Amino acid sequence: MAYHIHEAGYHAPWLKEAMNGVNPLLAALPPHLVLETLLYQFRAFRNAGFKGVVVISGHHGS
Repeated sequence: MAYHIHEAGYHAPWLKEAMNGVNPLLAALPPHLVLETLLYQFRAFRNAGFKGVVVISGHHGS
């Protein structure tokens, strides 16, 4: 997944400072939608017969 949530929560002030507000070129999604999309992907992997997944965060991982 190549989405971010910088327009919400504690990321919002950073976006305003670093990007001067919302950047229409960024692929931002609300945090709950990022989580739901990830869970749907897990379900699709399970339905395809996979027995496990490995999730790697490119950031701090919280």
